[in-house]
This record gives sequence, structure tokens and C-alpha cells, in this order.
Amino acid sequence: MQPDSSQYLFDIRQAIERIQTFIVGVDFAAYRADEQLKSAVERQLITIGEAISQFSRVDSDRARRLTEHSRIIGMRNILVHAYGDVDDTLVWAAVTTRLTVLHNEAGRLLEDDDRGHT
Repeated sequence: MQPDSSQYLFDIRQAIERIQTFIVGVDFAAYRADEQLKSAVERQLITIGEAISQFSRVDSDRARRLTEHSRIIGMRNILVHAYGDVDDTLVWAAVTTRLTVLHNEAGRLLEDDDRGHT
């Protein structure tokens, strides 16, 4: 059974919250030096990208309301298929500057679901 769009939005928010917890008090140098942390962050980014990809399949109009949804899916594809080309600088920039916006956008879409709007 295919999850509904609300589940994908919940998964996006949950993965973002995990990343935000992982990087509390961490700077780029510490992130880059910690293979376990990098793996954890990248795994959550894969989850976010996959959830957005699936969400766009079931509700493409609303998925387009997520800023840079195509770029996020692209990052997921790099993390999964071109893992040797992962640029820590780009990953760090994404998690420190863009995730809050995505978290808020997914939250607004969930609120729309709760009110019965699509």
C-alpha cells in the first residue's frame, strides 16, 4: 500500500529534525572529520530526497511548492549513485542553510492536509 502524501511530508520533517539534532554544536571541520556523523547526515538526506521523489509522484502540484525539490532529489541521487563524488562542502551548506526552509514548507503542507486543503 502506498503511503499518503502526509506520510511523506512527515518523513521529510522527521529526517530534517534528526539532522538538526546531529549537528548541534558542530562546525564544518568537525563534520568533515567525523565519518559517522557524515554517514548519518547523508542517510537522512537520502530519506528526504526519496520522500520528496515519492511525494512528487503522488502529488506533483504540491511537491512543486517545496523549494528546490528537484535539486534535493538530485542530491539524493548523487548520495546514492555517485557516492564517490559527494562534496562535503555542498552537503554542509545544504544542511546548515536550507533545511529550515524545507521543514517549514513541509509543515505548511501538513497543516493544509489537517484542514482538508490540497
